[in-house]
Amino acid sequence: MLPLLTSLALAAGLPDVSAPVPTGADRPGEKAVVIGLQDYVFLPDVPHAADDAAAFEAFLVRTRGVPTENVQRLTQAGREQILAAVDQASTATDTVWIYLAGHGVAAPSTGERLFVGDDARQDPSAFEARSVALAELAARAGAGGADVRLVVDACFNGSARSGESLVGGTRYAVPSYAVPVEGDDALFAAAGSGQLARALDPAGHGAFTYALLGALRGWGDGAVDGVADGKVTAEEALVYVRDALGALGIRDQVPQFDGDGHEVWADGVSEPAPALHMVAAELAPVGFAVVPSSGFPASLQSKAAAYDIALPVQWGPGGPVDAQGTPVARGSVRALVRSTPEGRRGVAMRTGGILAGIVGVGVGGFSGLIVQQGHYAQEYWPPFLIGTGVGIGGITTAIVGHRIARKSLEPR
Repeated sequence: MLPLLTSLALAAGLPDVSAPVPTGADRPGEKAVVIGLQDYVFLPDVPHAADDAAAFEAFLVRTRGVPTENVQRLTQAGREQILAAVDQASTATDTVWIYLAGHGVAAPSTGERLFVGDDARQDPSAFEARSVALAELAARAGAGGADVRLVVDACFNGSARSGESLVGGTRYAVPSYAVPVEGDDALFAAAGSGQLARALDPAGHGAFTYALLGALRGWGDGAVDGVADGKVTAEEALVYVRDALGALGIRDQVPQFDGDGHEVWADGVSEPAPALHMVAAELAPVGFAVVPSSGFPASLQSKAAAYDIALPVQWGPGGPVDAQGTPVARGSVRALVRSTPEGRRGVAMRTGGILAGIVGVGVGGFSGLIVQQGHYAQEYWPPFLIGTGVGIGGITTAIVGHRIARKSLEPR
């Protein structure tokens, strides 16, 4: 009955993420600055940015447990207002959350990532003067010793959410050395360098914010290893968000995370994840559509799309490549394998087999040396035989598990 009800609900549209999941948590040592700049004076507007900020504030207060009085939400702000709010939040004793939805650019002079104030003019030379660097925000927010969590639904290539150029077709590049966080801080960004941070109009939110809020409701619980424990870590949120965007047909936007992936961002949440791929076909295309591949379940196809992988994956002498012959990062393949029950079983067998093989070979080899020397031969024959058997069995199990893991990405 539940799958039927879920299907009917999804058929009516995307699930709402604006109403937060209450947990009763209380974190008085945390403060937040939530900024959603939708109406720019001289630049294109940013669809849904104000609603993004309102929904993220609701998450922080009702789910995360940040006291209402510790949260500042701005929907109109220039550089001075943004910095003043961050300076006020820097007195937090634990964590400062900074959420940004609006326009971003790379500084023309340095390539540093900037969040643009709503009064910036349509002139590249004015962006730096009327913007705030992410690195500056992190430094000022953490000036009092608190950790900083930056969540940014903006891109930095000089484009609006629609893809429209902010300034006459000018594009901006973010160099690899432009790192805005350090130490115990964390940055969760909507897109990689050169990518768009798209709007998801059917949901009334930015695509990244929608997927992230969903992950933090419980949809991302178990996204890494398939084990749900009522908590969502930053790594689980990242994996889920990437999968969700792929399921919705958005393949040209890959969110990035820099920080401690094991940190719990939401606790006490258990809302089951909806099957977003079921409604993707009913939505107007917002990115690159998921191309069906014969023999693969839709859920695996959407997850592969999130990593920009064309199934099936093939293993060559130089590493894994997708069906188009494009090299694939091993980390992406591992995450994709672990997203399937068959893959998780294969990985578990491989890991257990390797450990058993190491122990067995070690015991058998040590006992064999003693037997070879003729000392205590009778006493050491049993551990030699048992250790050798365990070692061979472990190696065999590891090989079988490795094959099962790879088979999880082959056509059914």
